[in-house]
Amino acid sequence: MEATAVTIPYNTALQREANDYVELAKAIEITTQGEYAKAGEWRAGLRALDKKMEAHYKPLKQKQDEAKKAILDAEKADRSPVAEASRILNPKLVAWEDEQERLRRVEQRRLQEIERKRAEKEAKAETKALDKEGRHEEAAFVRETPVEPPAVVLQSETPKVAGLVRRVDWKYKCDNFKAVLMEVIEGKQPASILQLNDKFVGQQVRSLGDKEGKTNDFHCTGIKVWPEKTR
Repeated sequence: MEATAVTIPYNTALQREANDYVELAKAIEITTQGEYAKAGEWRAGLRALDKKMEAHYKPLKQKQDEAKKAILDAEKADRSPVAEASRILNPKLVAWEDEQERLRRVEQRRLQEIERKRAEKEAKAETKALDKEGRHEEAAFVRETPVEPPAVVLQSETPKVAGLVRRVDWKYKCDNFKAVLMEVIEGKQPASILQLNDKFVGQQVRSLGDKEGKTNDFHCTGIKVWPEKTR
């Protein structure tokens, strides 16, 4: 499908004014109070100019947003039954797979136990035969050697269906922060595992600092706080 061309009505007057400000900003060097005041007026003018540009493009973006919303709503309506059917099928598939895996493990343990008993029986028979032949040292060695039957691995009988992939999503929670901290101190874990909650710390720092950027009542050993002034 070919892309639809969009005609954008640029405001050339606003563009020229913005470019003029770029040249003024490049040219000025603030070395006096007057030059500072002039640059401040330009900065205020830039804010006003930016608002004009935003107002110029707002109705254009609104039309595009409305058209996009209509498309997204149609897509959502079409795909909704697909998502619903998937939500219904997924737990049924997972339940079947889990039950088949449980049965496989039960059967595998049963077969492993049979194999263990067979190996023990063979070892006893071998020990008895060696003793009968007078080879007592060899018999003692066999008797003292742990019986290690071959491992039984029972393959899953759940059919592999093309396109059906089961994803495993590992979760975690920290239930002992001090223990994690000790792991880091002892070098068993990287320091990045103790990543700060940036949202929480940021809220604390902003709420406890004055608006002039002079003082801040947030204090935490290991965390440095400083003001960054912007215009």
